[in-house]
Amino acid sequence: PLPQEKEQRVLFVGRLDNSVKGVDRLLRIWARAGKSLPDWHLDIVGDGPDAAALKELAERLRLSNVSFEGFRNPAPYYRRASIFCMTSTFEGFGLVLPEAMQHGCVPMAFNSYAAVRDLVIPGKTGILAPPFDEEEYARQLLRLMQDAPLRSAMAQAGPQHAALFSPANVVREWNSLLQH
Repeated sequence: PLPQEKEQRVLFVGRLDNSVKGVDRLLRIWARAGKSLPDWHLDIVGDGPDAAALKELAERLRLSNVSFEGFRNPAPYYRRASIFCMTSTFEGFGLVLPEAMQHGCVPMAFNSYAAVRDLVIPGKTGILAPPFDEEEYARQLLRLMQDAPLRSAMAQAGPQHAALFSPANVVREWNSLLQH
């Protein structure tokens, strides 16, 4: 869908494992950003060992505009969400970022691993926050939630950039590399 068809939704897709994915960080960030814009909603798609602890944390933080969707096909969520949040400590590549971008969903992540800088061009295709600075991440997320023209511009730049990482392009690059 075109970015203007997007809903006021922020999305997380992944395994609910705090040591790797930092979903607890996302809930603390949402407690800052989401509470000031109650028309926005956070969807958490996935399951894992920390699901119960995360639901408890959401209750302790009194987060009403959050839903835990469990393990589901993420495509419909990508289609309706405006912003995708990754709060991982580390990722190898982070396939969810180009997936989100292909759906016009603006990615936000911590600048905490090398591949994220290939995937997200700060200020053009998404936002990178300083590693594990939850306050700054929340500030930037809030800015993105409030700035529809910025979101729209990034959402439109995303699919073209994400296409660089499509299987067809990656195979072509490998073939080119191996032929020399």
